[in-house]
Amino acid sequence: MKIGLFLIAAIMLALFVSAGCTDSGSQSSGGDSSGYSEGLTYSLSSGPVQHYRSDGTCYYRVETVDVRNNGADDARNVVARCNLVDPSTNEVVDTYSKYFEVIEAGDHQGFSVSLNGECGTAYKLEVDISRDEK
Repeated sequence: MKIGLFLIAAIMLALFVSAGCTDSGSQSSGGDSSGYSEGLTYSLSSGPVQHYRSDGTCYYRVETVDVRNNGADDARNVVARCNLVDPSTNEVVDTYSKYFEVIEAGDHQGFSVSLNGECGTAYKLEVDISRDEK
């Protein structure tokens, strides 16, 4: 009886861990940031990849958004704003912002982002990087 429960629990755990892991492709995109953010660029490990929650709804995940300071000086009060955009309507569906107090000259900071969206939509991720030197 205990072995059967253990096997069921192990199978459930394996299904839970591997849920939504059907896309193994890696894309790289990026560019210069906008606004007053001289010397700051970003790159993405992949485009938004759809994953399912246990309740049947979807979220879209980008494993790594990497913000790099290519400038000669430290960048202070840096905000990376990630927008999940429906390309058919150009409508922003969900937004996530990440704040960095300082990104030193020549250094980079990375983070992951998960955004809510409708299942089956081919969203794109737009990243806007700004900073305030006050």
